[in-house]
Amino acid sequence: GAAAAALGAGALASWLPAGSRAASPTVSGLSAIHWRLAIAGLLGVFLYFLAQGAVWSYFGEIGAASRVAPAVIGRALAISSIAGIGGALLAVVVCTRSNRSLPLVASAAVSVVSFILLLGHVSGIAFVVSGILFNAAWNFSMPFLSGMCSAADARGRIVCSMGCIQTVGTGLGPAVAATLLGQNGFSSVLWMSVAVVVLSMAVVLGGLRAHHRESISGAFRSA
Repeated sequence: GAAAAALGAGALASWLPAGSRAASPTVSGLSAIHWRLAIAGLLGVFLYFLAQGAVWSYFGEIGAASRVAPAVIGRALAISSIAGIGGALLAVVVCTRSNRSLPLVASAAVSVVSFILLLGHVSGIAFVVSGILFNAAWNFSMPFLSGMCSAADARGRIVCSMGCIQTVGTGLGPAVAATLLGQNGFSSVLWMSVAVVVLSMAVVLGGLRAHHRESISGAFRSA
């Protein structure tokens, strides 16, 4: 399902209007797209947002199940929103086009930590820290994922498709999580999200590595 969604969005990208007139002309408009990078980027985005959506949709309920005070839950949600702004600003500070791998791995690692903090009985402090890490990492990752999708197509079609893919992933996350809820409480949802984030990074890093090899090979051929 995830692969089909990414492939479908990638195929539809060729019909989107070009975002830049400077892109080299092609007969069909398809050859300008680096398909390995595009599919890896879109699939990675889908998986990452699915995991985030699965946890965030039950974030308040996880706190309530551990008897975290409603006031603390509300405070955690408010602080996490501010942390999300901080994560996005941090991405601007460390933004680099040459190496997107390290920031993306860092954001995934922080996301995993935020999920693990919610396992078992959650204290008020752990709940607040989880919310801060969760939104900071999520918003930190977005510019780098967007940059990856943008690099796949100079005319902007893939990064436009990314907006659709991330919405689908975030929307399906709660539905997937609902199927996993049971006697183990939210543990299954949290471990599933950990696994999906790791898979997302494996896909993204594989795409970036393949694109790097293609770029080096192309440079040698043109030399």
